[in-house]
Amino acid sequence: MSDIFDPNLEPTREEQIKRLVSSIYETNAIAREAIIGAVKHAMNTIWRHPEFRPQEFLDVIGERGYSLFKAAVVYQNALAATVPGYEKIEIDEEYVINPDGSVTHIIDSSSYSSEEFSSESSEEYSSESSFEFSNESSELSSESSE
Repeated sequence: MSDIFDPNLEPTREEQIKRLVSSIYETNAIAREAIIGAVKHAMNTIWRHPEFRPQEFLDVIGERGYSLFKAAVVYQNALAATVPGYEKIEIDEEYVINPDGSVTHIIDSSSYSSEEFSSESSEEYSSESSFEFSNESSELSSESSE
């Protein structure tokens, strides 16, 4: 091993490789945390926002809904397979992916009151809070063609 205090010594080939491998692990850890944060933020924003209902978000997302849902499932499956202890974020909401790729939230209109969407409920909303994301299975199914 080279003397780190001697500016004239070059790191050995093995030391260079170890540094590069270390940078790969660091980059992967940063990317993993970014993906986890993005999935949590998207799911909590769409499904738990204190002011807006899920369908309002889904209407704006439009035909890109299928791609967004598919990406969330793929990311979650990859994280669950590679990150020890990672628990998939699950939602307990029913939805339908339409043939055009848009998503429709299936709700019982009596299950939402205007009080649930008042500013008083905002403390329940957080992009960091967790909840369940599944619609019967961990796989995304759709009648639409890809």
